[in-house]
Amino acid sequence: MIQFKVLGIDKSPEPDQTVSVETLVIWLFFITGSLASFYLLYISAKILKQKLRDKRNLINFLNNIEGLKLFKKELVKRFRNVENLRKASKEEIAQIVGKKLANKIYLSLVS
Repeated sequence: MIQFKVLGIDKSPEPDQTVSVETLVIWLFFITGSLASFYLLYISAKILKQKLRDKRNLINFLNNIEGLKLFKKELVKRFRNVENLRKASKEEIAQIVGKKLANKIYLSLVS
């Protein structure tokens, strides 16, 4: 659970409540009162959102390939997104999953 401490008061969202990144950035802007910190927070939030999207896309891509259940976590940790996996050689992928699965991944990337 995410917790925020503001002016000595603990604030935390309800377990089923979701807070958008934009809402959090605006909330932090009003606390800090600085436009520069608002911009920095906004850019940081956009970067974090993109990294999470890249990771989710890689996981979705790997879910479509049979036999990767044991290696999925390690592939996500190593390559972080589909583009990095696409740039990797078969040998780099084979070091993690073996030659047979590396060929499956490579063929999925090409098609």
